[in-house]
Amino acid sequence: MNAVFDGIEYRINRQPSIYTNRNGREDCRIMRESSIANGGGKYGDKLYRTIAVFAAEDGSVIRDYERLPKEVTMAALSQWGMLSA
Repeated sequence: MNAVFDGIEYRINRQPSIYTNRNGREDCRIMRESSIANGGGKYGDKLYRTIAVFAAEDGSVIRDYERLPKEVTMAALSQWGMLSA
């Protein structure tokens, strides 16, 4: 899903984990629009960088690179279907 908070576009998705110690599990990845695809990727014509990764099954923090927008809470991620907990 794409969302705009404070004029910045974010991409929030649930996908299979890329970490080898989490084989068979899913992660919630939050990416922020960026001028460089540093640790993120290109979706459409926009570049994104990963700012946080959470375990989809319980919401535990796997990686946390930047502060999240205040609208992105564990309750909101659960409501949006990104977390199972």
